[in-house]
Amino acid sequence: GGGGIVEKSGGEETTTTSTSAMVDVGFKEDDHDDDDEEEDDDSASPYDSLMKHPTGRLPPPKAVSPGNDVLNRTQTEEWKGWMQFVFLLYHYYHAEEVYNSIRIMITCYVWMTGFGNFSYFYAKDDYSFVRMLQMLWRLNFLVVFLCLSQGTTYILYYICPLHTYYFLMVYASMRIGRHLNYAKMGLRLKLMVVGVIIFLIWDVDSGLFRLFHFAFLSEEKTTGANNGTMWEWYFRSFLDHWSAFLGMLFACNYPIVSLWFRKLEVLPFRQQWLAKGVVGVSLFMAFYIWLSGPFRQPKLVYNGTNPFFGFIPLLTYVYFRNLTPSLRAYSLD
Repeated sequence: GGGGIVEKSGGEETTTTSTSAMVDVGFKEDDHDDDDEEEDDDSASPYDSLMKHPTGRLPPPKAVSPGNDVLNRTQTEEWKGWMQFVFLLYHYYHAEEVYNSIRIMITCYVWMTGFGNFSYFYAKDDYSFVRMLQMLWRLNFLVVFLCLSQGTTYILYYICPLHTYYFLMVYASMRIGRHLNYAKMGLRLKLMVVGVIIFLIWDVDSGLFRLFHFAFLSEEKTTGANNGTMWEWYFRSFLDHWSAFLGMLFACNYPIVSLWFRKLEVLPFRQQWLAKGVVGVSLFMAFYIWLSGPFRQPKLVYNGTNPFFGFIPLLTYVYFRNLTPSLRAYSLD
């Protein structure tokens, strides 16, 4: 769908403490923004404070470095780079036969928008107008230039509006009631409210989508939206309406995932791989069911399943890509 395409991710950060530890201990960490935000020089891990606490009979978890943690910056840059390469090939050759695969990659991008921006706002607590303008500029300056120079429409380059839209969703979610972000149950309650709102707007025929968007969208045919921008935007946003939210959930629990890997990796070989194998087999089974079911459906049928099942191949990739310290430590520049 759409015409030209400009790919840009909304943000991607890396946190390195458990959710409870982030609340109880407090931390400052390096900022990994996928839009080339500057990085902090401090390499000390927030886990250092956790290491002082007893861990029972288990040995302490391994120390973590920014380049060897789950979903570290270089790894996600590699991930995005390969996807952008495939996007270009897809549009250049009009390879509609691989549409479902491309759809999953777009889901991964939107997921990283939720994951990265949630992590940034939690770590930095920076909701300044300048920060918001910086992000909006990075996401949209090229698209605006194309619209002005080529006489095209914003909706034609739907990827950038999509990332902008979900960046603003994450921004609002974290900015409103920001004092609750560091309360033990406050952040979970906020995420629950966000999930309910998403459900009511996209999964219930309540008219809320039109109510929230009628001031910005129309029913008139335009370039990139043959059925009007209202329908086109509903279609585009529906395909990934859970993706950014699931990225936020992953970011909220990311430190627990990181700590889980590090605790396993100090166990004896057999115990470590038994635990990793159980999780891996479970994910692979879910992936196989998705691959042999929804993924093989025709384009129009598949679109209806993507918001609800697209996270399965995404999580499978993240798990196996980060299965060992060696896999996490190496990536293509």
